[in-house]
Amino acid sequence: MIVVVEGPSGAGKTTWCRTHGGKYALLEQLPEHATVPTDLEAQARFWVGRNVARWNEVLAAERRDGVVVVDVDQFKLHYVWTLWRSGQVSEREWVLQREISREAFSAGHYALADLYLVSDLDEATLRARRDADTTRTRRASSATSCFENRSCGGIARSMSSSPDACASDYRKRD
Repeated sequence: MIVVVEGPSGAGKTTWCRTHGGKYALLEQLPEHATVPTDLEAQARFWVGRNVARWNEVLAAERRDGVVVVDVDQFKLHYVWTLWRSGQVSEREWVLQREISREAFSAGHYALADLYLVSDLDEATLRARRDADTTRTRRASSATSCFENRSCGGIARSMSSSPDACASDYRKRD
C-alpha cells in the first residue's frame, strides 16, 4: 500500500508523515540546486529521472514493509504546471516535463499511488505557518502555494488533455 501525503508548502506534509507514518515514512530529499541542468530539456529529464528514482524507492519500501507513507507525490507534475500557470516558468518548460513524464509513465517507469491524502488549507493559514517556521526555507512563494493547493485535482487530467483544459478546470473552481 502506497500512501502519498500532498499539499502546498507549509501544509504540514512532512510533520504528518513523521507523526503518523513513523517507520513507514519516506521523506522528501531535495537535490543541491547546482546539480540541476540549465538546458530546459536536460532539466526536464533530470526532474523526471529523479521522480522515477523516487518511485523505485517507494516500490522498494512497499515490498520491504508492505506499506509506505510518502512525503510528496513522486509524480510531481502538478508542481511544474503550477509554476507555469503562475508565470514562474515558461510554457515550454511545462510541455517538456509533461511530455517526458508521459513517456516515462507510459513505459511503466512510474505510476500513481494507492491513496492520496491532500491537505486543503486556506492561504492565510499557509502564510502564518510559513512565517512561523524558522527551521526551513520554503521554496514555493505564497502565490504558488495557494495556486498549487487548488491545482492537484486538475493536473491528473493534463496527462491526456491540454494545459488549457486543465487551466480551464482550475478557473471553474474559483
